[in-house]
Amino acid sequence: MKKWYWRIWVILLVVFLGSFFAFGRKAYLSDVSETSGYEKPFNKYLSNDEIPRSGKLNKETLIALCAQYDKISEEAAAAILFPKGLPSGNKEIYSLYRYESIENTTEQKNNKQDWGTIFFYVEEEEGSSRAIKDIKRVSYAHGSELFAGTLQYYLSSDGKVLHFTINGHVYKPSKYTLKAGNASKRDEAGTMVVEIQKTKDFLYPVFGHVKYTIN
Repeated sequence: MKKWYWRIWVILLVVFLGSFFAFGRKAYLSDVSETSGYEKPFNKYLSNDEIPRSGKLNKETLIALCAQYDKISEEAAAAILFPKGLPSGNKEIYSLYRYESIENTTEQKNNKQDWGTIFFYVEEEEGSSRAIKDIKRVSYAHGSELFAGTLQYYLSSDGKVLHFTINGHVYKPSKYTLKAGNASKRDEAGTMVVEIQKTKDFLYPVFGHVKYTIN
């Protein structure tokens, strides 16, 4: 009978230890998923809501806005937006879209994000249509926080859907280098890169996809 008692005690001990380690691992994974932004496939504070648009602009106004927001001369802005030279005429066929992080976050004040604004300088179809013919430039300006990472963007074949994916981290403001997004036509992709010179003062990750339909 004593042998059976010993066997029962051994079995109970094994079951207890197994349950203990399983519970501990479950609790650990739960803590990781709740505290680590990397466990979330998308940053829930990115929004597909209306992106502010300037309205129809002529080339001079588009150049002036690019110079203002990129903090460069109008001559440099003109060379960037129109590398083959200024087009003739004064048609209002351009627009500026601004994706502002502070306007596309949760309403909870403790989760507000202000990592800056992404600028899309575009050429549209003539007339009342807002369909985009091509993207002239994509650039960035930081807010009270600084985003460092990549922005990949794509314009649909009909020019009515703008996709972009933001992937990076947010830091306290610091020196950074901007590799502005190259021009891209319909059914083409482009990339903008923001590189930070020092990697401390990390605040939180940002990763999400936005699909914006142009009505």
